[in-house]
Amino acid sequence: FLGEILTSERTSFTDVCLLQIAYCLIHQPEIIIIDASVVDINYPKIRQALDILNSQSRGIIISFSYLE
Repeated sequence: FLGEILTSERTSFTDVCLLQIAYCLIHQPEIIIIDASVVDINYPKIRQALDILNSQSRGIIISFSYLE
């Protein structure tokens, strides 16, 4: 599920990211990997959802980032 990309005219990439974060909140996987080169972790809704995930998750969250 998490590796799939939903394609729909009504579904934005931000919505897909938020849906995946919600999935992680519900199912509590042991490892969550976030690739900052793909996900805009500074977008307010995503940042807020990631903060909630970080506070609620019992697993390990790995966040990859990059420098330009």
